[in-house]
Amino acid sequence: MAALGEVLRVLAGLLAFLAVVALAYFASLGVGRLGAGAGGPLRIVGQLPLGPRRGLALVRMGDELLLLGVTDRQVTLLERVDEPERVARLDPPGGGGGQRFAELLGRRLAGKREEP
Repeated sequence: MAALGEVLRVLAGLLAFLAVVALAYFASLGVGRLGAGAGGPLRIVGQLPLGPRRGLALVRMGDELLLLGVTDRQVTLLERVDEPERVARLDPPGGGGGQRFAELLGRRLAGKREEP
């Protein structure tokens, strides 16, 4: 009988631990949605890896787009786009801005200039 009580106590502890882990998981999902969700002030439009732990990110901040150089040690603002016409071309309302960004950047890096 004492063994059954010990098993029940271990199972109760395991269930309590799993409940805490589940609550922490769901709480972290909610925190992530607050700052960077679909309705949040910041949204990543596109990313382009340039090597190990290096890349470019196009981030929408309100009515502006920010082109950021990102490494494992720092983030550098490379360009700020705030003209509504250029913003709409790089991040159209229907989506697909990430693909358009990658195309424009690829052309520019290849030397084929196209003004966004």
